[in-house]
Amino acid sequence: RDGSGQFPCPDAVGKGGGYPVDKCPGSSGKKYLSFQWNNGRVNNNMVSWAAALAVGQHLNRVVILAQPIQKGSGLKGYQNGDPNHGKSAYLGILEGMWDLEFIRENGFEIILETELEDSVLDVALFKTPAECVVRITEFPDPEKYKDCKVVHLADPFRFKSFRAQKPKEFIRPAKWIRDASERLIKEKMGTQSISVTVHQRHHNWGHADKHGSKFLCRGILKNIHKTPAGQDYRNGVRKWGQPESVQKRMLDNTQLSCAMNYEELQTVAAYWKKKIPEHFFLASDREELDRYQDMLKNGAVTIEEADYAHMPEIKEVLQKHLSFAFDCTEKYCANLKKIKQLTGVYLDMWGMVSGDFFFGGYYSTMSDTVCYWRGWNKMNASNICFLPMRLQKKWVRLGKDIDDQ
Repeated sequence: RDGSGQFPCPDAVGKGGGYPVDKCPGSSGKKYLSFQWNNGRVNNNMVSWAAALAVGQHLNRVVILAQPIQKGSGLKGYQNGDPNHGKSAYLGILEGMWDLEFIRENGFEIILETELEDSVLDVALFKTPAECVVRITEFPDPEKYKDCKVVHLADPFRFKSFRAQKPKEFIRPAKWIRDASERLIKEKMGTQSISVTVHQRHHNWGHADKHGSKFLCRGILKNIHKTPAGQDYRNGVRKWGQPESVQKRMLDNTQLSCAMNYEELQTVAAYWKKKIPEHFFLASDREELDRYQDMLKNGAVTIEEADYAHMPEIKEVLQKHLSFAFDCTEKYCANLKKIKQLTGVYLDMWGMVSGDFFFGGYYSTMSDTVCYWRGWNKMNASNICFLPMRLQKKWVRLGKDIDDQ
């Protein structure tokens, strides 16, 4: 068992050897699936990770969790690389920031690259034969790849079906992060019961004059009414069976949940027949300071770096990372700043799980991850969680769950 409470190599339990173990006993007879990390941030890579687990289980393969590879001029890595040189895809998986045992307990076979023999790892990361690379975005035929020792999933981020993403509910932070998040929020809120949690995601990469809004999720590129990003929601409201005016209001309020300021949060809350309490937990990207500060002025409680920077586990993660002694021209090498930043993200994400009602953001992969973590029994206690499905199933009731005016 390593310092975060994980069993990094189940076959080695009770055999000593410390962490990381040199090799997993008996691993040579197994077949594997490697996959490419996404060049987005944490939750884009949650999409890729979940899809890899789903495809790995479908193909009856062990999924390799590898350190992101550097990619760029003069660098060696390419197959698992990303344009940001591994920085965006680094999640701290090898270093104990995730509950890997929970994944295994729920039926998925995984192995860290530090546990894998070099010959297999070389094929998985750099030299997968072309006939063993999956480039389609649907579940592949196992028979086609039966002779491949390693199958490489080239673009798992495009596997976004419910089946492909369902494993996300089992990819959760390590216990030390979950415990710290729950403790900090309760201490700062001054209560054991959190009625509302809010995600504020701005997507502020657009241009008002060119796209109609500086917020991508409201402009011509990603808005809910006319773009592919909103297709599932449009399909959902059409099957909901309500008049067009009611359908439009649902779409309007759902889109408004992206990049919310406090007034817009109140509008969305009123639509869902909820009141924002005097204090609520907020996770924000803080990319629009005026909107973020607007939330703070109206009772938002947040986790700050000063709340967690002293945690000994953060330095333990860094020490474990350094112990791998990666060649930084091939692998992404993190520093203390990066690990602190990830810790803050994970604390925020787990914090949003705790609310009785969750206000998430349209077009946010982070909100989507939080919905999976909150679980199916809480899906109706949210403005965004699995909303297209809830609309199709007619689980959203006019006048009961939402305002009918």
